[in-house]
Amino acid sequence: MSGRSGRRTDLVMGVLWDTVDLFLAGDPHAERRLGELDDLLAERKHLAAGFVADALKVMLAIRAGRFRDAEAGAQACAEVGQAAGDFDALGWYGAQLVAIRWFQGRLGELVPVLDGLMHSPTLSPIDNSYYAALAVAAASAGDRRTAAGALARLCGEDLGALPRSSTWLTSLCGAAETAYLLDDRATAARIHELLAPFAQLPAMASLGIACFGSVHHPLGTTALTAGDPDRAVTHLRAAVRHNLALAHWPAVVFSRRRHAEALLRRGGPGDPAAADRELAAADEEARTFTGPAVTGR
Repeated sequence: MSGRSGRRTDLVMGVLWDTVDLFLAGDPHAERRLGELDDLLAERKHLAAGFVADALKVMLAIRAGRFRDAEAGAQACAEVGQAAGDFDALGWYGAQLVAIRWFQGRLGELVPVLDGLMHSPTLSPIDNSYYAALAVAAASAGDRRTAAGALARLCGEDLGALPRSSTWLTSLCGAAETAYLLDDRATAARIHELLAPFAQLPAMASLGIACFGSVHHPLGTTALTAGDPDRAVTHLRAAVRHNLALAHWPAVVFSRRRHAEALLRRGGPGDPAAADRELAAADEEARTFTGPAVTGR
């Protein structure tokens, strides 16, 4: 079996791109396609395809809450990528480390690393995700000045002019969380407007190598920041369902906790009891993760 062109490389790369597209679309059959790619690579190694496949497995380990495995896998993947001379190796490692620390509730630890990564010549000139990551990390660490500065650099004159790169969705998700932490209502409203058409997608970086969960989560977060708890509850309820479908358990935990916050802010009949149930479910799910526990959000 070598594909219509008769070249095995074409078949491998075709399956690889199809696998990536399925993950980016949140397709429930994406992991099955990754298994087919693994079978092809088991027959004969292909350095570039193997690098992407390994990176996708790191993403899946993060979704499963296997943080120790994910961190070891990300490190190994970066070493293979650098040995192969892959230009994406450093950027991908950074994105995966950001995802791991984010879902561990430890993103603030990465402020110095992110500050250095922002200026790396290996990053694409249209990749603005590290401004977003630094903004969230600094805001999480209580450094409002650094966070506000990084958010302003990301936003420029208008967030709508941000290049639609492969890190655009994750950049806006980071901006949404920063706006929430800084109580920046105007920025939150603009982010909500920009993200709305992509609500059904998972927020993934590059070729699917890091996943930050359902786009409904930042939509709910921006609605909450802008003072619309009704809309926030709707989005965050959807985020919980979508993250469950993705089997992204750390994102489920985060969305349940943010959903509980939205319910409490709305304060309608039955909302406090529903918030208690969400928090209890989040705590139960968080106990299954390996590596440092996910902290409250």
